[in-house]
Amino acid sequence: MARKWQRVAALRRKRISFPRKVGEVSTSDEHFLSEVPEKGHFIVYTTDKRRLSFPIAYLNSSIFRELLRMSEEEFGLPRDGPITLPCDSEFMEYVTSLMQKKAARDVEKALVLSMASCRSSSSYNIHQQETSSIPILESKKLKFLIQIRLGIFDPRKKGAKFQLPNIGACPRRLVGLSSSSCLTVVPKSNRKGNKFTLAKRVVGELSSITPPAPFDAVSSAPITPRPASVAPTPPIAHTPPIVSLPPSQYHSPSLSRSPLLTPGGTNRKTPRIIRTPRFITPLGSPLRKAIKLTKLDPQDAWLPITESRNGNAYYAAYHTLCSGIGIQALVLPVAFTILGWTWGIIGLTLGFIWQLYTLYLLVQLHESPENGIRYSRYMQLASATFGEKLSKFLAAFPIMYLSGGNCVALIVIGGSTSKMLYQTLCGATCSNPKPLTNVEWYLVFTCAAVVLSQLPNLNSIAGVSLIGGLTAVGYCTAMWTLSVSEGRLPNVSYNPIRAGSEIARIFDVLNALGIIAFAFRGHNLILEIQATMPSSEKHPSSVPMWRGVKGAYVIVAMCLFPIAIGGYWAYGHMIPANGGMLAAIYAFHSRDVARGVLALISFFVIINALSSFQIYGMPMFDDMESNYTRRFKKPCPWWLRVIIRAMFGYGCFFVAVAIPFLGSVAGLVGGLSLPVTLAYPCFMWLKMKKPKMYGVSWWVNWGLGLLGMGLSGILIAAGIYVVIETGIQVSFFKPH
Repeated sequence: MARKWQRVAALRRKRISFPRKVGEVSTSDEHFLSEVPEKGHFIVYTTDKRRLSFPIAYLNSSIFRELLRMSEEEFGLPRDGPITLPCDSEFMEYVTSLMQKKAARDVEKALVLSMASCRSSSSYNIHQQETSSIPILESKKLKFLIQIRLGIFDPRKKGAKFQLPNIGACPRRLVGLSSSSCLTVVPKSNRKGNKFTLAKRVVGELSSITPPAPFDAVSSAPITPRPASVAPTPPIAHTPPIVSLPPSQYHSPSLSRSPLLTPGGTNRKTPRIIRTPRFITPLGSPLRKAIKLTKLDPQDAWLPITESRNGNAYYAAYHTLCSGIGIQALVLPVAFTILGWTWGIIGLTLGFIWQLYTLYLLVQLHESPENGIRYSRYMQLASATFGEKLSKFLAAFPIMYLSGGNCVALIVIGGSTSKMLYQTLCGATCSNPKPLTNVEWYLVFTCAAVVLSQLPNLNSIAGVSLIGGLTAVGYCTAMWTLSVSEGRLPNVSYNPIRAGSEIARIFDVLNALGIIAFAFRGHNLILEIQATMPSSEKHPSSVPMWRGVKGAYVIVAMCLFPIAIGGYWAYGHMIPANGGMLAAIYAFHSRDVARGVLALISFFVIINALSSFQIYGMPMFDDMESNYTRRFKKPCPWWLRVIIRAMFGYGCFFVAVAIPFLGSVAGLVGGLSLPVTLAYPCFMWLKMKKPKMYGVSWWVNWGLGLLGMGLSGILIAAGIYVVIETGIQVSFFKPH
């Protein structure tokens, strides 16, 4: 088909004049041969008498092939005359923009399907033309029903106005509604005409229909600003007014094989298939899907979090498992030494259920069913909920700390564990007279992390996250099984540790609760993980995401509870406060356990730290690259991406070396970031979903949100007390 039209287009060549308004499309040889197109181009005409020139390479596009096929069926195959496409120039400009931007195949396919569905409505237009006795009021009512059905206009709202949404680069003619169309519902006392009566009657007919999401809201956050109005399309010559529209799709009259658009002198064809209009078809039309697939904000396709959207439930489980369990779990038995058996288990169980509930809220809030926006980052959801300024004050620092601070902590853990692994494997046989210092081990780990961070996007590190999750499960399982198999230590005690003063006891309990709360992490990454998954109206991303989260947290629970209960059973109050289970194994079992087992545990900790560095660093990579793309309106080149990620990695190394006492204030800073996990999701749910006031959901979310904020404040106070009571050994550039 493409070659046939290439031959037809090459028969007569004219000079380019784009766009050029002509009076009529002449079929004479004199007019057709008056101008010759440039080499490698072909000439077509539109129904509004515009002459357009396109490169012949565009004939490889499925959109052009479909338009040419429709032209052959509508106007016949011209021999000596020009080629006329059954559409207007505004739609062709939209198609040209898609070709220039190299639109995805899914977008082209959806647009072709939409064109075919528009063509299938010709029989209905013929019927409307022949039955001209239909009253104007009934046709207005039909158009009114279509507007309500599309969710663009709700007559139940007093003073509501319908106005055509601006769909990015998509022309109004493709939607099939006039930009000047505006329907107003006015009170009976002020009404003129019959608008309010019509609206009231239509609402009665559609009382059981829930208006869908507005068409202009199907986009990705942040929404690209769109102009408020567009210049009106020139009227089609010799075209009668359209009194009715096919209500089942977002149709353009200029795309249908309707006699209303047939130029004079052209033989009309009887449609091959007669189809009645489908008034109650699903609203997910091919055009709507095409616009939903089109990324209206190009930064989404340029940034590492949303660059790839082919994730699935397994990828979600890998990322969630790797980000949800880490070295913080090894300190859980320390909390039991203060809380005891009963309150320790109760606190751990309630904390697990609480954080799992807030995870569920975040998964459901990722995609708004009202406007179709996907909140692909935690800060975007916070901005939509709390506002731009308040969200920066409440969430910017905690999110930055949970990403950048975790990467600094992972460098410290990975470097120190690498040193332990080296000493375990070599022992007294190490021949190096000058072993590496802590700073040098930090640097070794940082170099490995920077090399691994060059993977382009979040989906590309799914395998890394899988390895990180498996190693986390491996060292947690190895530690508690090893501790339990070796038996309890002699003279072990399970009596809770009591400080001297009453204030000290209270703050010890609060610190224990903080240890349990800090063991649950990864909430700041849930929206980012879900952003890597495809989503549609029939298959929302929340379904596979929640399936992956449930699978991952079953495994997380199988690690946290045994290591907390088993570790406390084995060591009691003798477990080291710094290091937890890892320090206890090296302190009490270094001579009883085979060296290979200890080395394997240390190796698992190092690999998990390397893998976790990638997923926790991804939001920081995304934020730094977004500054470039926002300013220069193009994706980061590969060399700049390498520099950005290397700078971040070595910047974390600098902080780990320059401020080695950062762990002493971890409780204080962790209290500031705790609302991201336990409180903010509840308030976001209340603001976005607006549950029934004084209902169960309303009470639960208000209670958990306020409790989370109160717990955060108490932990901040406890952190300040610990800093004042114990002091901080400030030693810049002298890591221990």
